[in-house]
Amino acid sequence: MVDDVLIDLGVVNRSGLAEVFEINTSTRRADIYGAIGLLLVHGVDQACRRFTALTFEKSITRDLNAGVQPLRIQVLEVALDEAKATILPMRLSVVA
Repeated sequence: MVDDVLIDLGVVNRSGLAEVFEINTSTRRADIYGAIGLLLVHGVDQACRRFTALTFEKSITRDLNAGVQPLRIQVLEVALDEAKATILPMRLSVVA
């Protein structure tokens, strides 16, 4: 694990940062842009896998979904409750 206040969650292997996660409780456009920027800055190594975990309070737009794909950013849906966060099976719903 990475001990860095700028990274929500990072996984390190012998080669360096292997995975970086940005966790958002909002799907507002500005928040998604912030997540993309953080992932691109901290996940610069080609071998690093990038994830944004969203709570899907509202669907993300098609252009945002299409925009993260060429950047090698995977979108995960997360359910939050008082005790835990659960990564859900992908059922990405996007709106125009």
